Amino acid sequence: MKRRLLNLLIGLVLGIARTADCLVAAVTGRQRMIASGLADRLEPVHRQPTRYGEMRFATPSEACLMRAETFFAKEPDTIAWIEAFPEDFVLWDIGANVGIYSIYAGLSGRGRVLAFEPEAANYWVLNRNIHLNGLAERITGYCAALSDATGSTRLALRTTRIGDALHAIDGVKGLNENAPAHSQGCLTLSASEAVTRFGLPAPTHIKIDVDGAEALVVSGATEVLSAPGLVSVLVELDNTHESPGRDVVAALEGAGFRLASSETSPIATGRFADIRNYVFTRAPAGAADGN
Repeated sequence: MKRRLLNLLIGLVLGIARTADCLVAAVTGRQRMIASGLADRLEPVHRQPTRYGEMRFATPSEACLMRAETFFAKEPDTIAWIEAFPEDFVLWDIGANVGIYSIYAGLSGRGRVLAFEPEAANYWVLNRNIHLNGLAERITGYCAALSDATGSTRLALRTTRIGDALHAIDGVKGLNENAPAHSQGCLTLSASEAVTRFGLPAPTHIKIDVDGAEALVVSGATEVLSAPGLVSVLVELDNTHESPGRDVVAALEGAGFRLASSETSPIATGRFADIRNYVFTRAPAGAADGN
């Protein structure tokens, strides 16, 4: 009810602005000056209290608002995982979307975050959120898709709505079963080359949420996964008994990780209720042979 009233109010204000624009255009010839200026000044921001202080999220769409409003309800396991990070952590948030978990980790003040998001509109909001929270020194956003190789491809967008998900790079059977609404150019980067070639700081923790491209991310991260400084990996998977989920688990176990926990979202419905977050931690030395 509140959202319906808010939408009615916004519609009324925009209607008045459009009427005023018609009058201004008749006199000056300039089109939509008032409506455009009004939209710029009425940027909605959601404020969320946390144990680390207030978070601010730009909410230019209902999808962005939903992510902000359900922050603590959607993935409590991810929040607990972040809260357990020690001092001086380096988190790679792969498939960051608009960066709600990157912001939370950065707001903790204990480490750095590298947030990777290839979709253009989401990348803009990601950087807007970094700015709103004053976290430019702790969080760096990269408009790239982590994959098995460094290069270029195309990204098929499920929709062009800001804050949406289920997009897929060429060659990946994503979770969207409908025809894409749009396709954009996309640069890819392997995790290993990100460190060895481009000098990005190696992660101590990795979060992977890429809607079907998880195996490509892991395939391009061989050196990163084998580095002893990497403590844990949280990856969202649709199914660990079939590819690509099965391949991801095998690669992580081969790199010395063991499954520590797996949980579904408490508020997920439909087929998304079967998708789980899997947290892998590095097995103690000698664990594989029982010593």
